Amino acid sequence: RKTLLIIDEAHKLYGGGDLSSLERPDMNALHQSLMTSYAVSGADSVRLLLMTATPITVNPIELVQLMNLCKPIENQMPSTFELFSETYLNEDGSFSSKGEQKYLDDIAGHISYLNREKDARQFSQPIVKKVLVPIVTESQMKDVKDFDKFIAKTDSEAAVLQLQNELAKNTEKIEGELKEIDKNRFQYLKQICQEQDTIPQKKCNTIVNKRIAELVREVREYTKGIREQIKDIRTSIKDSNTNKRDALLAIQNKINENPELFQKYRTSTYAALRTACSSKSMTSRFSEVTKDIPQVAELDRQIQIDEERIAMMEQRAKIDVASFKLKLKQMKEMLRDPQWNDLERSVLESTIQISKKEFRKTQKTNSKKFKEEIDDIQKEIKETEKAKKKVFAKVRKTLKKIEANNKKDEKENQKKERELRKSQRAQGELMDEIQDEEVRVMAERKQVMIESDLKEIEEEEREKYAEKARKQKEKEVAKEEKQRAKESEKTRKAQEKLREQERKATEKEAKKNADKTRKAQEKLREQSEKEAKKNADKTRKAQEKLREQERKATEKMKKAQEKAATKKNRK
Repeated sequence: RKTLLIIDEAHKLYGGGDLSSLERPDMNALHQSLMTSYAVSGADSVRLLLMTATPITVNPIELVQLMNLCKPIENQMPSTFELFSETYLNEDGSFSSKGEQKYLDDIAGHISYLNREKDARQFSQPIVKKVLVPIVTESQMKDVKDFDKFIAKTDSEAAVLQLQNELAKNTEKIEGELKEIDKNRFQYLKQICQEQDTIPQKKCNTIVNKRIAELVREVREYTKGIREQIKDIRTSIKDSNTNKRDALLAIQNKINENPELFQKYRTSTYAALRTACSSKSMTSRFSEVTKDIPQVAELDRQIQIDEERIAMMEQRAKIDVASFKLKLKQMKEMLRDPQWNDLERSVLESTIQISKKEFRKTQKTNSKKFKEEIDDIQKEIKETEKAKKKVFAKVRKTLKKIEANNKKDEKENQKKERELRKSQRAQGELMDEIQDEEVRVMAERKQVMIESDLKEIEEEEREKYAEKARKQKEKEVAKEEKQRAKESEKTRKAQEKLREQERKATEKEAKKNADKTRKAQEKLREQSEKEAKKNADKTRKAQEKLREQERKATEKMKKAQEKAATKKNRK
């Protein structure tokens, strides 16, 4: 009565996500107390002042819940989004025209807003220091080890989880990069041969291929070792699970043998905290994952609405009882007041009896009605839960099927990717970096060995080249000497030939001159003989001509004589 209750940072009442479980307020108890005060004390009830700069932190309904703390039970606004949207919102989530006006009317007179947006001052910041305090003493540790299955499970599961992580890591190695290891995976080592020009490519490739073959064998041995580790890890996991079952069985036996000590342990602070702070089960995590599925969300919304209806009915019933008890208490206190006379006290006592009788009658009727309504709602909730379980079963089945198909597709895709990478490596189109640290170290070691081999070969080639150069030089010197001897011999022969040619030329010239003289003499003799013959022929011809002329002259003379004789005869 006549109390001003001020709550600063009021947004943490419903939106205190940063509060621990011990700091978080019991809002059901606070709401019920405020409603009871409003109902019983009326104008003299508690007055509530809520102060916050951020009335909404996560969910807009937080503002409505804060407003309901300031309003009596009969004027409460819907405190869930589903009921709120039915009253105030359109289907698209915006305020309807009537809903907006109703909302403004419902909050009118309850909010005072101060805009400090441009206030340059800052609030002081708290300094928080964590002080770790053991919640279990050494003497209590025996009870924890004897009765706490959670510790046994946690220790075993932590070891198993570590082994499973190691198993997954090794399995990923085996099924991943190590599965693709072959000679083509180390083709990049052949680049060494392309970067040097002192060793023949064929010889260099032979050395690199030999080291790559050794490297592939080493990697296979390394893979074999990992497979052995996987086998050992699986055995260790099996042993850990067996040990966990044995430990849990031993704890259960101790619980059965010492029920009183176990009950005492369950009431300890540690057991209470451990139970409150333990992790969520797989079922609750599955519910969180599937809550956004439209069908599940609709079922959850229906369950939440039904549960809120039950909670509001129960809360209203509690408030009615509390209000009646407070009024009854006030009337009984009035009886103790000496200012009342006997008649007034008798009327008051009668009023109290009538009020009790009417309240019991009303309470009985309301209780029966509430019970029937609550039973009906709970039946609806059970049916909805049943439908939800069916949806969960269907979702689980679908998810398992999807997961199986995804795994199958992923396996096929990985196989195709491996074949593609293998083909690209064989063709020299892909030279990706090795990720496995051990294999990379092996490859680096082989690369050093290759470089060392090539260095030795290069030294041998250099010595061989030097020997070849020396022999080539000796050969060239011998060739030069032979060439010089040949040139000398050639010069000598040329000189002899020249002398022979000169001799032959001299002899030829002499012979030519002799032949020329002989020929000149023969020619001269021939000319003389020819001249003599010519002269003789000329003389002979002249004589023949002369004789011919004489013959012709004789014949002419004879003809002339004959003609003269003939002429003489005619006469």
